[in-house]
Order: sequence, then C-alpha cells, then structure tokens
Amino acid sequence: ETLVDSSKEETTVSAGKEPNIICILLESFIDPYDVNFLQMSEDPIPTFHSLEQNFTTGYLTVPVVGAGTANTEFEVLTGMSMQYFGTGEYPYKTILKQSDCPSVESIASDLSSIGYGTHVVHNNTATFYSRNNAFSKMGFDTFTSKELMNITEYTPSGSWPTDKVLVNETVKAMDATENQSDFVYTITVGSHGDYPAEKIIENPEITVTGAADEASNNQWEYYVNMIHNTDNFIANLIDAVNRRGEDTIIVMFGDHLPTMGLEDSDMKSGDIFKTKYATWNNFGLPKQDADLTAYQLLAHITGQMGIHEGTMFTYTQTQADSSTYQNGLDNLQYDLLYGERYAYNGEDLYPATDLVMDVEDVNVTSVRKNVLNNTLAVYGSNFTKNAKIFVNGEKVPTTYLTSGILTTSLDNVSDGDVISVSITGSQGIILRASTDEVVYEDPDVITTETEEPTEVNETESSETRTTETETSGTGNSETVNSQENN
Repeated sequence: ETLVDSSKEETTVSAGKEPNIICILLESFIDPYDVNFLQMSEDPIPTFHSLEQNFTTGYLTVPVVGAGTANTEFEVLTGMSMQYFGTGEYPYKTILKQSDCPSVESIASDLSSIGYGTHVVHNNTATFYSRNNAFSKMGFDTFTSKELMNITEYTPSGSWPTDKVLVNETVKAMDATENQSDFVYTITVGSHGDYPAEKIIENPEITVTGAADEASNNQWEYYVNMIHNTDNFIANLIDAVNRRGEDTIIVMFGDHLPTMGLEDSDMKSGDIFKTKYATWNNFGLPKQDADLTAYQLLAHITGQMGIHEGTMFTYTQTQADSSTYQNGLDNLQYDLLYGERYAYNGEDLYPATDLVMDVEDVNVTSVRKNVLNNTLAVYGSNFTKNAKIFVNGEKVPTTYLTSGILTTSLDNVSDGDVISVSITGSQGIILRASTDEVVYEDPDVITTETEEPTEVNETESSETRTTETETSGTGNSETVNSQENN
C-alpha cells in the first residue's frame, strides 16, 4: 500500500544526452519595478527582463522574508515545504544533523540516478548554514566554496565578494565531468545585505529616488546597483555557457526580499513572500509561464524537460492540481524525514555522498629554501588564500603569494620533514588536501646573496637572482645559483 499516489511518467530525455541544468539562487533579488514607490534612472536588470519576455518565468512564493536563505534553498532542492516544519526552524541545522536521518532525497540525488554529475558553487564559506554537511546529506558530488576560490573583487561596502568569480567556477564544475551531463547549483552573494544608509557609491550607474528619506534612498540605490551587477553576472554566465555548445537550461530565482522593511502594500504583487524566477535555454524549450512555490520550481522545470524522477518532484508533477495535494505532501515529507520511509519500502535509496570540495586537485610539486629571507617556498597549483602548509601533518603559519606559491619560515621545517598543503575552512577544518607531498631534504648549504631578492612570479623563471635550494616531489635536491646561469 502506498502512502500517497505518486505514480509518474517516464523520463523521456535521451540517456547520455540530457541537457545540463544550472540552478542559480540570486541573493535578495527582486525586480525593483515591483516596489511601488521606487523610480530608477534606467532599467537595472535588462537581462532578467529580457529572459522574462522570451523564456519561462513567473512569481515564486518563498517561505521567508529578508533573511533565511537556507530555507528557500531547502524547498527548491528537496521539493519539500517549510510549512510542515517548526516556526523559525532551519532543517539544515536540525533534521539534517540528526544521526537518525542519514540522508535527504534532493534534486541532486534524483538527477544522479540518471547519470548527472552534481555540483554546488558558492562564493561564501563552506560551513555557513552547515552547508558542507547538508549538501552531503542531499547527495551532491562536489562543492566549491569561497575558500577554494581566488577571490579578488568585493562589493563597495567590502562585505561580500562580487559574483563575477561564479561564471568561471560554474563552467569549471561542468568541464570537470567529461561525457556527463551536469546539474550545477550556484549561489550568489554580491547583493546580500546590509545596505549602507550613507552614500558610498560616488557615481552610481543607476540613480534611485522615491524612498521615504535620504538614508533609505541611499540603501535602495546601493541595493539596486548591486542587483544591476547581478544582472551583468547572469548575462556573462549565459554567454559562457552558450559558448560551450552543450544543451543547457538555466533557472534563476530570488530567495527572499531584501532587508528593507517592505510591507505587502509596497509590492505590486501585494505579497512580501513573492519573488520572481526566470529561465534561459538553448535547445528550444517552449515558454510555459507559471506562478509557483519554491518547492514546486524544479518539479515544473524538469517536467518541461521530460525528466520525471524523484519522490517529491514526481509527486508534485502528478498531484499538484489534486484537492489532496497539500495533505499528501505533508504525509510524504513526514514519511521521508521522520517516518518509516514506506515510500522507499523502508530502504535508504538515496544515501549521503562523500562530498568532494572543489573539482580540481591541489598539487605540491617542489619546495625551495631561501636563506636570505629565512623562508621555505612551496610550489604547486590551485592554492588559494585559505591554503596552509602542513609539516608532518601539522599546520604551520603560511603566507599566500600566488596560486602556485606559498611560504613559511625555515624555523618550521627540518631535514626529512614531509611537506603538504591543504585548503582549510572555518575552525581549521580541512576542505581539500593536496594529492601529493614532498620530503624536504636540506643540503645544509649556507650561501650569501649579493643582490636584493626579486618578487617571485606566478610561473617560476628558469633563472633566479637569489641563491636557493630546491627539493622536488621526487625527493631530489639541487642548488640553484644565479652566477651559474650568467
């Protein structure tokens, strides 16, 4: 006996030729023209508006206002509704951390079952909202967080990274899986609050009027210019994805209204729990507009694509118009999260994954002693500002120079020590360790440098002005003297 009627259609996309799916959470993103009192000097989100005109779009009812991103995210990724959880509860911090809930079925596990690679890309920390745990429980393959990116640009307030970095990181995740379709969940952060009450953008691209006072107007002007940057990110990502030449659909949505004290009467929709979603595709999927809840979004999109997989998503695809839909949704969620999992015949059909942080290896190729500076330089690839040198498994103070060079004091190493590198997160957790290590062989040769040391470039020159000793990954050592190269 089944708990609910969740009979489904057959998936019709061709095996091995499934379109890529990119799902983008747009932080605090709304259409500013939906705010009744705002006036803008020009359209701040022309790309989003163009997508609304040409591809599937609609209002999206979300469970939170002004904050609580993780709960909108939970609804979108699992197809489950937050209305059946406790007031103020974050499933990422409750049920997904309980030992008696080994996993939670999600769009990632459902798409994995038909051959997709599944990835998360986010320019904030891995442990925020305990996402590193949640994404493992949800069945994702990889997670590239802020610590694994070399971020160089921040918003004018200095509070958050801009979203430019996410274009390359999203494409990189897709490129990492050859001959495999991909689902990439990308989370932006550039338009996150707070929004400064003082004017900090001297010459804004978009000027804003209509707010109640100067401080509020400054906040709105800052916010509108940040989502203008988000709109540019969307355009750049579409261009980058289109150049790859693979069938792809992008679905993007606002997770909640910005923290601006908005009320229902301020909004054209009349509801502060409504944001918008928009889509883009390059394989002729027809426009089928619909106003949806966050937990219905991916059921709607995958259904249009001919993908009918997963317990929650196929339930919504087949039962959303039924008078018993909400009651069945409640029962089904309870069964999967707290009950006997009758829908799975009591089995764990979607186990948690061993989540891999990032899609590129961290490599260590050699080390080099610099007597003049009393430093040991560690050479390799894919280092970030969160990369730390480890000596015999113990972290030592590390200076980041480039994505290929780290240094530490010679006082931290001795002959025969094993040198490795790991990318670390908050509280020192290791997110990704280097695939190799180097045994440091100190030839105990003291030399005198006669010239000032030069700055080390990203790619080490074959000539060097300093007298150094180098140990390669094979354990061999050599003395490099600038006079021998002249």
